[in-house]
Amino acid sequence: MRLPFTLKQLFISCLVFFVLCFLFLKFYQQPKKWRNFERAFYTWGGYYSDSDLDTLKVQKVYQKFFEVGLNNVLEPVPVDELGSYGLISNYRSDAPDYRAPFLKEFVPVVYIQNTVLLQKDFNAADLAHKVWHLLGLNLDGLNNNGYGLQVHEFQIDCDWTPRTRNNYFSFLVAFKKELRASAQFGHCQLSATLRLYPYKYPNKMGFLPNEVDRAMLMCYNLSAPDHTGQRNSIFSLEVLKAYLQNTEPYPTDLDIALPVYSMAYVYQDRQLVKLLRNTDSTFNSSLQAVDGLWYAVPKDTVIDEFYLRKGHRVKLETIHYSDLKSALQIINEEVFFRMRPTLSFFSLESIYDNKSISAAEFARLYRGSQH
Repeated sequence: MRLPFTLKQLFISCLVFFVLCFLFLKFYQQPKKWRNFERAFYTWGGYYSDSDLDTLKVQKVYQKFFEVGLNNVLEPVPVDELGSYGLISNYRSDAPDYRAPFLKEFVPVVYIQNTVLLQKDFNAADLAHKVWHLLGLNLDGLNNNGYGLQVHEFQIDCDWTPRTRNNYFSFLVAFKKELRASAQFGHCQLSATLRLYPYKYPNKMGFLPNEVDRAMLMCYNLSAPDHTGQRNSIFSLEVLKAYLQNTEPYPTDLDIALPVYSMAYVYQDRQLVKLLRNTDSTFNSSLQAVDGLWYAVPKDTVIDEFYLRKGHRVKLETIHYSDLKSALQIINEEVFFRMRPTLSFFSLESIYDNKSISAAEFARLYRGSQH
């Protein structure tokens, strides 16, 4: 009786199969060079207009709804909640039937403070249920609302530490169960923010649990404020590259967040007296350059109800197009992407105050045409 395959043929067939599998996996494991990111912005305050979204062709907005902190009796409670004005109303112009033509997705974001995760009686399932319930109250009727917006993703934001890691990861698992049980939003993805330190050192910080579908790699706030020197605490190409180099592919699909905001530290007699975010051209023009990031206040003036006095020293930290262009080059070389990533800038409010980055430059960044 003649066998359908000889041992030699079987060996060759198996060899071809394994070679094809190897080539497929090798291709899949190669970092993808993305030249067209999904366009997104973060907004914490809820103040923005449709015209800016249209100009930048933004497809997705990440909106913080609230933080979870502790009250006076150490119970988890929502803090810094977004008012109702910040939800659907912000996507409308004066025209009653108008909506931003490119904007399709709205991503609710909840920030979890570490103090909540440090409680001895922490209950992940209970907290997840309460967070989901409050989100549901705010999101009731959001889908199919006539504005063309859909919710396909929820994001949890947290600066977890080795001490809070287990409780935080347990919360993420419990929150995903709440999400899946929802009749209206059960199809949605769960994403979580990922700072550069846990990305670089997963052996210390752990990997996000499998229940998290996507991770937003937050490429800003890279160091502590430098009150005497020239270090920009918001962003540094050297620090960014150090975090990204020689890292293994992260098991969760990644998106990218970059900064476009500014910070002004006002000092009197070397003591910090005021911290201002998103300074505008009026504020900047009132300063006199001294050395690098440092400026002097030449005369008394009032900016946003704050009294700048002659003799105040100001350290002004800003982000420029060249910084973002170089950052994306580094990211494209060092970060492993399996799927098309979202590129989100923080935050949308800052582009009204600081016009240092033009709409055309934003478009080039989103297209990845800096490569």
